[in-house]
Amino acid sequence: MATTLVAPPKSDGCHLVDAIYVLHRVFGRGGADQKVRDYCLGVFEALQSHEHEGGGFSFYERRAQTNYYGVPVSRGLDEPDLQGTCLLVWAASMIWQLVDPENARWAGLKP
Repeated sequence: MATTLVAPPKSDGCHLVDAIYVLHRVFGRGGADQKVRDYCLGVFEALQSHEHEGGGFSFYERRAQTNYYGVPVSRGLDEPDLQGTCLLVWAASMIWQLVDPENARWAGLKP
């Protein structure tokens, strides 16, 4: 956990969700101190740069993921993609549980 809090994650879908997942496994739905909550809010800001106006998220900022385990899945256009949307909605649900556990109503995914 301490190494997670040292620096913000790289701004792609996996790094954003991985950082929050570590914190969520440690603190679950409560017990996170202000430093952890501030870190989560910073990750949430980064996450928002992946959001698209029409809905969904892209895996990378302003571009879709081009392949998944070596299989081509898109041309990498500035559009949302399935993997980015799934990961970043999951990250958002964990952030909500860490920052405001009393009001968090989304259930997270089980990996």
